[in-house]
Amino acid sequence: MQDKYQDKYQEEGQMTGTKMEAARFLRQGGRLLKPALSCAVVLAIGACTGLDEMEEPAAAEVETFMVGDIEVRTDGNVGDDAPYRVDTRTLELEPGDGKEFKYRLEEGRTMLYSWAASGPVRIEMHSEADGGAEGSAEFFDVSPSGDAGHGAFTAPFPGIHGWYWENLSEEEAVTVTIRSSGFYSYGVEFPGGTTHQLDDVVEASGIE
Repeated sequence: MQDKYQDKYQEEGQMTGTKMEAARFLRQGGRLLKPALSCAVVLAIGACTGLDEMEEPAAAEVETFMVGDIEVRTDGNVGDDAPYRVDTRTLELEPGDGKEFKYRLEEGRTMLYSWAASGPVRIEMHSEADGGAEGSAEFFDVSPSGDAGHGAFTAPFPGIHGWYWENLSEEEAVTVTIRSSGFYSYGVEFPGGTTHQLDDVVEASGIE
């Protein structure tokens, strides 16, 4: 009987030892796997085996030309044959009323602008292309409410480009003042559906 129990204890001891060895192996394997997994992750970003920096994307090529021994870039500076013009004007919007003001710009020409309203207005910045269907427009900004705007606009096509402002108040009048400069040739105002060309958009003072 003693031999029987002794054999049983030895068997259980061997099983327990086997389990312990297995657990020890898994722990050691886990320690070995961690660096391997870390290395795999690092490899994904290109820095496991001494590659400390990822390869930077190649810079876009820019066309250049030579003037004597000076290399000149063709991007950045856009010249024009005429001086830029400047304009400042104020529009008054009665309660619930809306008005438009646009500038004539050729394709690729740019204007800078800042406008401010004395109260909240709805804003739509849009353009009407030469030869476009009546009532058609391309929109570049729409905001249900605002009181100021600043930016630069480059015309994607020849036409008139500008804003529609609508007074959101049903009780008080609002004024909108716009200041701009750019390579436009004239301005157009749309009050009550009547279009008229403005002749007082002037060239920059002192430049011929």
